[in-house]
Amino acid sequence: MPSLKGVVLACRRRELLLEAERGPIRTVDGTANSVEALVRRKAALGLERAGLARTYLAPGLDNASAWRKRLVHVELTPLGKALVVVAKKRLLNGRQMRWAELEPKIAAALEAQAA
Repeated sequence: MPSLKGVVLACRRRELLLEAERGPIRTVDGTANSVEALVRRKAALGLERAGLARTYLAPGLDNASAWRKRLVHVELTPLGKALVVVAKKRLLNGRQMRWAELEPKIAAALEAQAA
């Protein structure tokens, strides 16, 4: 399991984690304007860099068209799913993530998912 130390889960990243828990989502869903859609896409990329989510493009579009049309989808990785299971209350309440405390619990949740 990669270390999550130093990963910051700001408001939009937390929202995406909780929304994607139910299944893959489009980053443009639930946005009132293009600025909000951009913020959500950037948050999705941050989750992907941390290994918590996977982003992919709408089928049949090239990279530039998909980004221009905001058709980027987000799906949680097993690590992201384990994080949501272990720290759902912290995500909902906006509490600080204490990675040293959470990482052993996340590792146990990952093992439980694999079994």
